[in-house]
This record gives sequence, structure tokens and C-alpha cells, in this order.
Amino acid sequence: MVAGHADDARLAEFWIGGHPKAPALLELPDGTTLALDQALVRYTDALLGQRTIDRFGSSLPFLLKILSVNREYGLSIQLHPTKAKANELHHKAPQHYPDANHKPEVGVALTPVSLLYGIKSREALMSLVSALPELKRFVGGGVIAGVSERDARLGAETSKALLAAIFALTESEVAQCTEYLAGALPSVLQLKEEATLFARLRERYGMKDHGLVAMLLMNVVHLAPGQAIFIAANVPHAYLEGDLIECMACSDNVVRAGLTPKYKDVETLLEVVDCTWPLDGVRSFTSGENGFQVVVTPAEEFRLQVLPESSSRARIAHSEGPGVVLCVGGGATITSCVTGRCIELGDGGAALLPPLTGDYEVTTSQAMLVYATPALP
Repeated sequence: MVAGHADDARLAEFWIGGHPKAPALLELPDGTTLALDQALVRYTDALLGQRTIDRFGSSLPFLLKILSVNREYGLSIQLHPTKAKANELHHKAPQHYPDANHKPEVGVALTPVSLLYGIKSREALMSLVSALPELKRFVGGGVIAGVSERDARLGAETSKALLAAIFALTESEVAQCTEYLAGALPSVLQLKEEATLFARLRERYGMKDHGLVAMLLMNVVHLAPGQAIFIAANVPHAYLEGDLIECMACSDNVVRAGLTPKYKDVETLLEVVDCTWPLDGVRSFTSGENGFQVVVTPAEEFRLQVLPESSSRARIAHSEGPGVVLCVGGGATITSCVTGRCIELGDGGAALLPPLTGDYEVTTSQAMLVYATPALP
């Protein structure tokens, strides 16, 4: 499978999959190419296999991405809806929600990655409002008092109320609040990291973006290269900087609310946002089969395995579902144990391995190999 060539262009996202918005190109045995979504219609049985079709229908259920986040912009504060909500949003506003699928996703850091993830704990929010007493003037004393209540059962409810109060501010009020925060944050020791981030994003988004205030309610998370994070439905997040591999259910549904000039759907975000704490998102890889490492997630659409750059040889076992192999860094050779045919992959190259085609031998040179398949039971 050839995902296209970036040449010398700089890309924020490089998609490898069959989503109709940006399908990869499939190179057929005769040398011709065909968009993967069209190929899946024409060669459904051969490319997907019956078990995948029975479980997910006639499309590749997952999508791989290489994501490069510019630290000057970051990505928007967003979440991904459940499948039921995605279906509702797609039929209501298809121009903003282009498909009816949900989008659980896992990100694997290639370089150090920073992101906003989930809402802070009750204790952290209490410390926040205590350190920034003038917030009461903008969001209301009742909301602040609710955050300060020590009844843990009210945690998610009061966190959502605080988030809603921030997004209810007028542009003029947001500007006044960000002006206050610009002066107050540098002197709050426990918010030093948030202060630095606030100053950087304020330069990009000005004084009237609600996300500049809302981001203070979110956890700042750092991933080292090789670490992973799973983002479930309704969990607010925003990648801030770094390069990573993403694997997700095949969808492009994003509910945005701040730190972006794109379409914002604050009403939907506040309706479904998950403010519970703690959220167990950061994942480590565990030993898998045949030299690969695997990151375990509850997603049914994909199972993600990685062959580290330090490895040079492995085997991809016979599968009843389709697999996508992505090469990152150097080069790799994928050899069919049945036919002997070899596929050479360079940096960013990818191959689609049809189901029920036997084992494959893998050799790499200074490359990390990513292997995704449906998580078939």
C-alpha cells in the first residue's frame, strides 16, 4: 500500500487507511494504483476477510496516522464522541461530522510529546481556584464554592459546571479574564508549567479564545519516546507539541471547543465531556509475539504492535484480518513465507497485508515498524 509521497513538503498529518476524506493509494500487482476505499469496494473479501466483514462491515476498521504537532499552534481542545453520539451528529451536521463512527485512539510518541489530557482532580482544582481568587469574578462564586466542597461524589459534576461557566463567558469577559491570568499566573509556583503554556498559546490565539482559560482545568501530560496514551470517547484533550504515531477507529469526528479557528461545538462538548478523575490513559508496551511489543487498549477496531528500532528481524504471524505495516525511520523488507514475494519499504512507507495469506518475515535497518490489525476475538 502506497500512502503517497510528501516529497519535501511539511505535513501536519499523514493518513494511512481507507477513510474517504484522505484514502491511501493501493498499488496493485500490475503496478496500477487505486484509492484504498475504492479497492475495498472492489475486492472486499480478498482485502478484509470474512471475520472483519462480519464484525466491522466492508471498510478497513482502523486508520493509522503520523502526526507532527507544531508547538506554536498545538491542536484544539477537543473530544471524540461515542458511536451513538457520532451517528446523531453525522445526521444532524454532516458538514462538521463527516462519518457516523466513533474514534477511540492511541498515540505512540516518536519524540517527546506534550498534551492536555482530561480534567484535573478535585484537589488540583481547589488549589487552582485558591491560587487565582479573581476567577470568582468571572465564573461566579457559586461555581467556585462548588469546587471547594469536599464531597467527592460531586467531583465530575462541579468540574463540568466550572468548565461550562468558562465557556459561557462573553468575548469581552474572556479578554478580561485572560488579561488577569497573564498577570497572575507567573507568580503561582504550582502553575508554572501552565503559565508558560498559557503565554505561548496567548501569542497565537489572542485574548478572546475560551480555551486559554479552559486549559487551566486540564492535566498537562508528557510522553517520552516509546510511551503511549489511549484516548477514549468523551475525554477532552489537546496535543501541544511533538511527533507521534496514532492508531484509531476509522473516523474523523472531532468535537472542538477552544484553541482553534475551526468550527467549535461547545454545546455538544459540554453535553458529553467526561470530567471524571483519574483517567488511566498513559500506557506502556508489553511483550507480544514474534519480537513485537503490543500496547493494550479496549478498542475493538485495532490492535497496535511495534517492532522497536533496536530489533532487526521478526515474523508477522498468519492473520484472519487485514494488517497494515508502517515503516518509520530507516527501511524494511517484508517477505511472504508462502510466495517469497518481497516488499521494500522506506521511511513512511506502508504495506497492506491481506488476511489468510500466511506468515511474513520482517527485516529492518534503523527503522521502527508499526503493525496494526483489527482486534478480532
